[in-house]
Amino acid sequence: MRVEVAIIGSGMGGSLLARLLALRGRRVLLLERGSHPRFTLGESSTPLAAIALERLAESYGQPDLRDLAAHGRWIRRLPSLRCGLKRGFSFYSHLGASAGLEPSSRFLVAASPNADVADCQWMRSDVDEYLMRAAVAAGAQYQDRTEILEATETAEGMHLIGTQKGAAFEVEADFVVDASGAGGALAGTLPIADTSAEIPFSSQLVYGHFDGVGQFGEALSFASSEDPYPQDWSAAHHLFDGGWMYLLRFDDGRVSAGLVLDSDGDAHASESDRPELDWARVVSAYPGLWRLFDHGVPVAPGIRRSARLQRRLAAVVGDRWALLPQTYAFFEPLFSAGLAWSL
Repeated sequence: MRVEVAIIGSGMGGSLLARLLALRGRRVLLLERGSHPRFTLGESSTPLAAIALERLAESYGQPDLRDLAAHGRWIRRLPSLRCGLKRGFSFYSHLGASAGLEPSSRFLVAASPNADVADCQWMRSDVDEYLMRAAVAAGAQYQDRTEILEATETAEGMHLIGTQKGAAFEVEADFVVDASGAGGALAGTLPIADTSAEIPFSSQLVYGHFDGVGQFGEALSFASSEDPYPQDWSAAHHLFDGGWMYLLRFDDGRVSAGLVLDSDGDAHASESDRPELDWARVVSAYPGLWRLFDHGVPVAPGIRRSARLQRRLAAVVGDRWALLPQTYAFFEPLFSAGLAWSL
């Protein structure tokens, strides 16, 4: 098989790129190691991401991309895709059991004037599959359960060798884009140096989706009539010594939450090979968080732990290949531009 562009990874970035290239008449092959729908992190949008989506929608005549840029438009025009209202960003400081239930301080940032134009939390299992199907509708070819084992740069382009549903697979492409994120399909086969060790800090993530998590405004009284928005409808950051928790709430009540834990000898670093035990140990140390998750139930695929979050490669582009941002580098979710960087 020969194509103009092969894209490895059918997440948001890879699927969107495949769609836009196909709309411009390119012969595109979109490759996916797993299959849709699947759990994916990177669920919180920002005003900058909304601007990028709106510009792409206008440039390529794709109005549904504009719908993804604001909560009101999303729920009116794409109601089958799950999302969450994100009015802004909130930060809470937790001091531990001796300090009682309430956080010691908070900081709320309003990012939108009302719910209709607000940003969204993206249920990536829904959105990624939607964008993949839109790429196929635009003319891109799609193959799932495909793993790239070898990539070779040639005078004519790139030669990829791998397996597709267990069978041998080869493709010739004029250009290859690696959108596989931490999987780093090209980085594992091309001579691209890994400079992750130069990053002078280290953390890991214990994370999952939960049903039954209480609302912060109801579980605790840490609210004010002068708040710019109900504090549950934000990207919440709960800060404590040795790490922090993010909490993203979807409209259907499901919550995405993760503990970002310093792993340089800190007391909160992993102590077991069962991430659910690490989750319970850390959350139980902070009464406010324990109250929130007292009736929370993890949903499939359960509570999981990442490898070291910090990673960076020495190069992002070659003559015949390029890496999307989340494949090239990642530092720390607290400082992440989220969806905006990929867009």
